[in-house]
Amino acid sequence: MVKSYEVMPVRADWSGWIKGSGTNGYVSQTITCNFDSLVYVELFAVARSAGRRVRLEVWDGEKKVMWGTAVQNRNSNWVRFEKWSGRYSFTRGKHYEFRFTGAEPDSIRFYYDQRNPYQYGRLLSGFASDSADLCMRVYGVMKTIDSGFWGAEIAAYDTTAARKRNVPQLVQNAGVYLDRIDLVWNWVWPDSSADFDFTRLDPAVFFSIRKMGCKVIGILDYSATWAGTRFDAPEFSPPRNLFLDVWHPSNYWARYVEGVVRHYYNTLKLIDVYEVWNEPNDTARFWKPPQFHYDIADNRQGLCSLYARLVEVAATVIDSISQGQAKVLIGSLVATQPSIFTRIAPEEMLSYCYRLVPKKLWSGVSFHPYQDWGFDANLFEMQVESLRTVMHANGDYSELWITEIGFPSFGPNGKYREREQANRLAKAFVATCGSQSLPGGGYDRICFYSFLTRGNLVEGSYGLLNARFQPKPGYYALAQTFRILRGKRCNGRVISGDARDDSVRIYEFEQPLTGKRVWVVWRNQFTDKDTVNTVLITLPVGCDTLEVIHLAYDDNPAVKMVEADADGMLRLNVGVQPVFIYERSASCRPDLAIESVQISPGSIRLGERLMVKLWLRNIGNRSYSGEPGCRIRFYLNGILLTDTLVGALQLNLTPQQLRILTFEIPSDSISFEGEALFWVDVNPTEDFVELSRDNNRFYQIVRRIKL
Repeated sequence: MVKSYEVMPVRADWSGWIKGSGTNGYVSQTITCNFDSLVYVELFAVARSAGRRVRLEVWDGEKKVMWGTAVQNRNSNWVRFEKWSGRYSFTRGKHYEFRFTGAEPDSIRFYYDQRNPYQYGRLLSGFASDSADLCMRVYGVMKTIDSGFWGAEIAAYDTTAARKRNVPQLVQNAGVYLDRIDLVWNWVWPDSSADFDFTRLDPAVFFSIRKMGCKVIGILDYSATWAGTRFDAPEFSPPRNLFLDVWHPSNYWARYVEGVVRHYYNTLKLIDVYEVWNEPNDTARFWKPPQFHYDIADNRQGLCSLYARLVEVAATVIDSISQGQAKVLIGSLVATQPSIFTRIAPEEMLSYCYRLVPKKLWSGVSFHPYQDWGFDANLFEMQVESLRTVMHANGDYSELWITEIGFPSFGPNGKYREREQANRLAKAFVATCGSQSLPGGGYDRICFYSFLTRGNLVEGSYGLLNARFQPKPGYYALAQTFRILRGKRCNGRVISGDARDDSVRIYEFEQPLTGKRVWVVWRNQFTDKDTVNTVLITLPVGCDTLEVIHLAYDDNPAVKMVEADADGMLRLNVGVQPVFIYERSASCRPDLAIESVQISPGSIRLGERLMVKLWLRNIGNRSYSGEPGCRIRFYLNGILLTDTLVGALQLNLTPQQLRILTFEIPSDSISFEGEALFWVDVNPTEDFVELSRDNNRFYQIVRRIKL
């Protein structure tokens, strides 16, 4: 599961009461969704008495989409909601409101954190500041990764050579489903005085769909030579007459889009996804300033405005012809790179589309997150967060597709680096899956450039096949990655919370039917020569037996069975070559949970010592030997009172065995009076893996603290 939201209680005074009726009859928190289905929600609350029912409603804007009730079994505890009125398909990246109230005309006490630890939503209540966040936890699950998740720019225009070289079988064996094809204007309408002619393009489209079994993304590009607005490279300039009425005969761009969509959507019923242009923010290559017809004073602003009009015309035509059934992707925006200074920022051009197109007619946004060198997962995530921010600011929660990303196998130093290309392709695939669990939403599809080799040296070496149509290591790497992750859902990135997070990437996936997990791990590569060193990871797996498979550079991956350590951790050295780790045995771990706490004296004075008695039970399915010891920490209103290491003799617990522990705690640090929130945390540093890691705290209100 994906833990979408978690804010823990800290202080007793960071709380408020829900009134039984009136405008303040509930408290709610907005969150940004990063899951497809909601599993359960927990609210930290204090009831007047145990057994009170609490109601939760989930709202999408002004619409209540699902609700459920739960019983609070213990005071100062988490109330879990897991039985729902029905199912609802959530939209990742969208805001939802979680609204809590007493199921009866009574009040419950909720907690919040006024420091605003959650940056993607806020608490809605008159009791706290707008920047506070409600103490609750939200868990959801992703959809599984299916065949429609990925593809490549195959574009086998030479169908004879592709058939002879067995390209269809290679495509199907790798699991490639999406095929991005240029529906080039110059190819289908090269002469303004003639009719459309699809004889050059139809064979490639038929071959892709009927022979290779792909779904085609049709790119509407570029200008026809006769319709462009430049003397040099007119095909990469804005077409003339864009601002005529969409249905005017001389709006050439509209007539081109109409002719293509009527042919491939209405007549042949082959293409229902269209992408508007290719990389229009690259003003040196694919979207050059006009030299006549349009008078633009500011090239950047003018080009953004022209692209926005291009989008409006194309989307209007497609929407009309398909009656809203065809999918339109806008943008096709390429990332800015330090080595290339001629690109408009993707966020800027996208913002113009929202600003200048009066009605949103598109189905999603497309992006090309190329990087100057290698693959930087941190940059990859920052790029998606930046674009999602623009989309959300304009009320757009539609899909964000990577329609082009790739890595050359021919380096700038003249050396072939086919294994490095393979590593980067696999990392990009996995990180795309993992991005969907980001708080603001991630990428929804990915297409690689390209399947076939298209030339010599760097530009032509992006292909998964070489010039002889033979698979390169990158082909095997993507085929293996998809084969392993297909049918699984992503649980997100595994975060250690220390410096190791900068040096490694770990993503967790899960098989829905069995619950068995797969982890994908690699060491981040920081420099061109940084390819040999490894780093030791400590992965909390919680099972005994695992299967380790290194990314394959051929069709014969190496497989190794390994055992986790006694503490439930897998310790493994990993390098820049990604590693897949399968959970082969069932999770079998101890699980320490506090059933009750007794504190004396009831009124605490400065300098007095607290006597705390804990009832600790092992609710797991394996005995806990007590090795290497277990830390137990005591807090009062967020202040650490003591950190105790309990030895093996005291904590040798078989499953379901209960032990009573007594502690004497100094209270010298207590320098206030009033009410405080006291809590105990067992195994806070996760020195050993437990069956569940969300049940280690026990809370209690301590009253009448005096100086």
